[in-house]
Amino acid sequence: KLRRGEVFTQSALGEDIALIRRSIIEMNRLAPRLDEPQILYDSATNRMTVNLAGALGPQVVVRVEGSEVSEKTQRELLPVLREGTIDFSAIVEGERRLRNRLQEQGYFFAEVNAVCSAQPPLAPPAAGTETEAGATCLNINPDELSNSRIEIVYEVEAGRRFKLTDVRIEGTEKLTVDDVEGDLRTRRATVLGIIPLLGYGRGYTSDEALEQDRRTIEARMRELGYRRANVVARRGVSLEGENLIITFAVEEGALTRVAGVEVRGNQLYTAERLRDERCPRDPLPGETCLIIGGAFSRQQARTDADRIRTFYGRSGYLGSDIQLDVVELPRDPATGDEQVRVIYTINETNKVFINNIFVNGNVQTKKEAILNAIPLRPGEVLRAGDLAEAERILLNTTDAFRQVIIRTEPAGQNASGYRRRDVIIDIEERKHIVTDYIAGFSTDNGPLGGFELRNTNLFGELKQGNFRSRFSRRQQLVRFEYFDPRFRRYGAKEFAPLTISLQYQRDTSVTRFFRSTIDRGENGIVQRFNAEGNLIDEFGQSVKEPSINRFTINAETQRDIELELGPQGQIRKRSTLFLRYNYEDVRLFNIGSLLVAPLLRPDQSVRLSRFGASFARDTRDRQFDPSRGEFLSVDYALALKPLGGSLSFSKLLTNYRRYYRLNRVRETVLAASIQLGLATLYNPPDRDDNGTIDESDRRLPISERFFSGGSTTLRGFGFEEAGPRFGVLPQNAFFNSNGEPVEVKPFLVPTGGNALAIVNLEARVGLTKNVQAVPFYDGGNVFRRVKDIFKPGCEDLPASDPFRQNACAKWTHTVGLGFRLKTPVGSLGVDYGLLLNPPVFVVPQANNLTSTVTARRTQLHFRFGQTF
Repeated sequence: KLRRGEVFTQSALGEDIALIRRSIIEMNRLAPRLDEPQILYDSATNRMTVNLAGALGPQVVVRVEGSEVSEKTQRELLPVLREGTIDFSAIVEGERRLRNRLQEQGYFFAEVNAVCSAQPPLAPPAAGTETEAGATCLNINPDELSNSRIEIVYEVEAGRRFKLTDVRIEGTEKLTVDDVEGDLRTRRATVLGIIPLLGYGRGYTSDEALEQDRRTIEARMRELGYRRANVVARRGVSLEGENLIITFAVEEGALTRVAGVEVRGNQLYTAERLRDERCPRDPLPGETCLIIGGAFSRQQARTDADRIRTFYGRSGYLGSDIQLDVVELPRDPATGDEQVRVIYTINETNKVFINNIFVNGNVQTKKEAILNAIPLRPGEVLRAGDLAEAERILLNTTDAFRQVIIRTEPAGQNASGYRRRDVIIDIEERKHIVTDYIAGFSTDNGPLGGFELRNTNLFGELKQGNFRSRFSRRQQLVRFEYFDPRFRRYGAKEFAPLTISLQYQRDTSVTRFFRSTIDRGENGIVQRFNAEGNLIDEFGQSVKEPSINRFTINAETQRDIELELGPQGQIRKRSTLFLRYNYEDVRLFNIGSLLVAPLLRPDQSVRLSRFGASFARDTRDRQFDPSRGEFLSVDYALALKPLGGSLSFSKLLTNYRRYYRLNRVRETVLAASIQLGLATLYNPPDRDDNGTIDESDRRLPISERFFSGGSTTLRGFGFEEAGPRFGVLPQNAFFNSNGEPVEVKPFLVPTGGNALAIVNLEARVGLTKNVQAVPFYDGGNVFRRVKDIFKPGCEDLPASDPFRQNACAKWTHTVGLGFRLKTPVGSLGVDYGLLLNPPVFVVPQANNLTSTVTARRTQLHFRFGQTF
């Protein structure tokens, strides 16, 4: 980088010194010494002279004997080669890395020893060293051996190669391998082990791993109350085979029980109130506490003390401390169990009040915006939870700051003698305007371009604005977004956010028009082409490419009605109300080439102007794969013509889910889900311009109808194939886009409906820690009208009316069996569903004839995660 006559910089000098060092190492002259460069400045000529001195270091040869290891792998594993150092610690680290690599390959008890030699030889080893070779590695000094040749040989004794087939725990029924498997370093061989990151093909263990696992199991036994537990790791190997079995033999010892829990020094809160904080009445999964008569765990006792300490800090009593004492008691004469009394001694302090709040480092952001965003106010009680919440809000919800540090300093006392503290907020702002340019190419859509402009601190008030655009041959999109996280204050310190967006999108990709079930034709044909590959309508006339133009305006806000937090800030219950307004103008152009054009014509021009509200209540223990609790969501929308729309309708969708855990039945989880959707049009217009208000005019626009079927709803159907269907009778000759003739037979497409009713019941039975069997029942359907849920009346329909016959849906029943496999990348699910009463549809044929087809009875679904 530095050349004679060029500009001198310190960064270029640093890069050159690193390059020189790498070049010396590549000559096998390891551990080179480069002195601090001497820089001489000549003010008369304004030139620098750089002198660099040092020593090359010894010539080093590194070999691995006893095992085939490539040069590339050696460089990856051995710090001596990778970093160019010959320190004793680097040589020993190479031993460990080589040993780990062999153990991953099934040589679980391989030994690796480094042997060093020098020419000329070093001085005799000092007295007390174990071996001459070990002393040589320990005594290598690069500064004294710059003219020497050093040889480092890693001697490998791989031993027998095994496959770790089983890990067992014996001597106790209180702990199983499944309980501790996630904490063990020892791993069994797995089928997925051949895939990186999914396990070990032959398993994994070592002496160090076994010792660590032994201590882990001992610690878990102590948490269960067996303080005297002792664990021994044993290895079982067949004489002829390659299978290895690891057994952890447990000697339980006496159980220690809690004879009493006592709280001392508490003046502000009663013992009963502190007990409720220590032992929540509605605990989350894994949230336990010490109870009288239960097993004693010192770790659990510390956790309970932390809960009490957190409660005092949350209440404003900063500095309050809790001391934990465990008093040994005589053994229980009836059972022989050891007994202890747990005592929490509380040193209470007075409340601390906020004196002033200072903000440092804000340049673009208004101080008032920062103070308004955080839950801290001068004169109020200073709570530890509010300090943490203020830091979380500024860092995670605004995206305007790179760093936020909140600290407090003493500020004397107030008139009542309570301590006061100043709150100092040190911030480092981000660049508030971010621009992104997007470019790409697709064989389907050709060139793709885009531009995004984002302001993370609009007007210096911690609001956000965003402009997004996408342009390609088939799709164009422009979107504006505005987000105010503190639109309206409610309650003491809560805010309702406001999100407003405007979007225009034009799309000519047929496969993205509506839903995949509607876009599907026979042999992949969804449009009409002539022999030259040009689009034509049903009369053979040339037409332009179909497109959908969509303009939308959205405004939404929300507020929490009920929010209950646990001692550590976990959400136990949450009820949220969402309010929104939506305007949508959708226009379809040139749809004559589509086979499903008759189905789409009533919706060629639709304007919807509507207000909506949603309510959600969540008491589940976790969002993904819950095992208990409830989830309820209610969504209602009202679209009206006086607001600028072309249709008036009301639409309601409710969803209720319930989870219950049966710990005594292989930790089975019973899960149930009920969905109900109801929609009604008011004064429907003649949307298909046929002079009458017919059945198609009384249905919601196709983008608003209810659809169902698939891996998360009715598993007896394919994706969104439940409910009414529309028969398509292709006419004339058909060609694909290459001009090749194609036969297109009559087919059916799902059309959705104005009503939806679904019941899902399933039992998630644990076969192993990672595998569940899931028998299930799915009932329900999509219905043309609301009253069809209770009285479809399909038997009275004439055979000459295929439209009404296909639109009439009955309640369906699906039973099946599924499996869930937990993997490091998520839960993988597979379900096999059997439709007990498959619906029968009428398919139109040529010459006004019809035929019937029965829906497929079986479906196989794959999915990540649980059904619901």
